Amino acid sequence: MPFVFVHGVNNRQDADYKREEIIRAAFLKEIVAPVIGINPKHPVFAPYWGGDGVSFWRDLAVIPKGNEVETFGSDENALPPSLGIAVATGSVTSGDSLHSVARKHPDVAIDLLFDAVIQDARDEADIHEVAKAYQLAQDRLTITSDPWLAQATKENVLDQIFELVSPPPPIGKEETFGGASLWAMLEEGAKRLKLLGPDQLSHAVVGAFRRPVTHKLATFVGDAFSYLAERKDGSQPGPIAATVLKTLLEAAELARSTNEPLVVISHSFGGEIVYDILTHYASNSDLEIDAWVTVGSQVGLFEEMSLLWNSPGRVDRTAIPREAIKSPVRAKSWLNIVDTNDVLGFLVLPVFTAAVPGTVHDFKYNTGFPVTGAHSGYFKWPSFYKRLAQRLGEAQR
Repeated sequence: MPFVFVHGVNNRQDADYKREEIIRAAFLKEIVAPVIGINPKHPVFAPYWGGDGVSFWRDLAVIPKGNEVETFGSDENALPPSLGIAVATGSVTSGDSLHSVARKHPDVAIDLLFDAVIQDARDEADIHEVAKAYQLAQDRLTITSDPWLAQATKENVLDQIFELVSPPPPIGKEETFGGASLWAMLEEGAKRLKLLGPDQLSHAVVGAFRRPVTHKLATFVGDAFSYLAERKDGSQPGPIAATVLKTLLEAAELARSTNEPLVVISHSFGGEIVYDILTHYASNSDLEIDAWVTVGSQVGLFEEMSLLWNSPGRVDRTAIPREAIKSPVRAKSWLNIVDTNDVLGFLVLPVFTAAVPGTVHDFKYNTGFPVTGAHSGYFKWPSFYKRLAQRLGEAQR
């Protein structure tokens, strides 16, 4: 259990939540765990606190009725974030195709393909197969003495990738998964990338999809208010903080017993919850986190508003904090990741300074998504986990 994921507001245990939970676990185990010395057989614990969030007594009957506005298709046509990154860095230009990118930048081609493939993984078996295949491709890319895909053509680029990521089963055993199913997903992923022309490149910047946001916004605000209200006088954690704290302590115990690092990843408002735990609710425990990763979080904003429990301006309403305050000492390192298009993600270094020099970092992650999709898109893509593994590996050095 050395991986703990703390979700943010506006999460309920529906089909989308469960699917994203499976994707996170699969890629954390396959891509991130080996890099930072965590046994991938450990479960990824994800304390669910959405049930203690806001409830709408009248099912949001207060929302005005009207036609919703739909733009740029649906989730089925969502463009992979690695395309936005590739466009920004010049690795992909108008008129490129999968095989032409593979010849020039095989690492970019693999990210593009698998970010597209994961959208067609329909069940847990599919998701794990995609994660394992992606890791096999990453391993092959490290062999620079024999460049991979350098001679790829339109006709054989998928064959070369499939041959590597779907090795034949041992003699005498029938293939049970990874053949036709994985091939079909690779084919579908390649189809998504066929239109790398001016239209799709512009969409990589403009964005692929806009969902109706009224219900989400109401739940976002309601969950945040519910958490702030449950703190009361701060003497005891409320239901939300208590749920998360219990899991963190269990994870810390396992990490100690196995001599492995404890990595806590919190998305969005989950960052504020973990911050309050590290600086207040865990005061009577020996909880210590090796790496704390906040993604699309508002911890910096809530400190600037003096709304964190131990914020100087909340403790003393006459105080006007001018200097950055020290980061939580219970987190040995703090990596804050924010998409530059995520209007709900904020930096931390302007208001925090590392308790130990060099242990707090802001990282900008530009997916190329617009404001309508950036906040919820981090954990859906294989390429995000590759970058997360790299940053966590650097933090351990």
